[in-house]
Amino acid sequence: MAVKSPEKSLYSQFCDYMERETRGVEIGVYTISGILFAVACHRIRPITKFRHPSQIPSHFIRNKLKQFGRVESVEPSQTAGPLLRINHKPLINIFLGSKETLPVKIAGVTVNPNGLSWLQGVTVDRRVEFIPLFTHSEAAECVVFVMPTEQEKRLKKNPRSLDVAEALLSLGFAQTTGVPAEVPLSDKKMRDYYKLLTYVEKKAKNRREGLWSAKVPPPIWPLRLLQDSFDRLITSLLPESRRLPQLVR
Repeated sequence: MAVKSPEKSLYSQFCDYMERETRGVEIGVYTISGILFAVACHRIRPITKFRHPSQIPSHFIRNKLKQFGRVESVEPSQTAGPLLRINHKPLINIFLGSKETLPVKIAGVTVNPNGLSWLQGVTVDRRVEFIPLFTHSEAAECVVFVMPTEQEKRLKKNPRSLDVAEALLSLGFAQTTGVPAEVPLSDKKMRDYYKLLTYVEKKAKNRREGLWSAKVPPPIWPLRLLQDSFDRLITSLLPESRRLPQLVR
């Protein structure tokens, strides 16, 4: 005669207990579900609208979670440089009429006065995605992307979003700040991003774009001719989706 194992008996008893519609089981299930839901909300913050840098959770910064919003205005700041006032849109936006904005500084660059005018003309009233990297008392330092408009989507097959820092540097409207000390050596993606910004600045400097036209002496004409020809060749070889939009050139 087969003997039932103790484990099987305990498991069967547990299944029998859970199948009974007892109040204790219902309370336990609802309690666990509620706890899991609360933990998920704390991690994702689906309805939290960020209005101040201190409201951005540390794990959002650590995991570089992308956020969404619209630029309402650009304002100058003597300490932080130009700040984008972004109307942050949480995943579940219950603040439809709210105009409160989050001050955002473009990460990795210092912007000159021409850059401020450019930001006001290109980013205001545009949808943006932004990734918070650091928070300060005055602003959140973020990588910001301007999203293509509906018209651009109709005109181009796969229009790309515009990296604001990269565009400013390519036009000579900003200078790089270098890799911040807060970026750990293990964060290869962020270090590669700052290297990209340095490369874009170097190209703008070689072309004497923007502020570099006064800071760097012009090259002798054969070199200038070669550089212009090379730039035109590279631009013609780039796919349309990788070129800077006409608006920001």
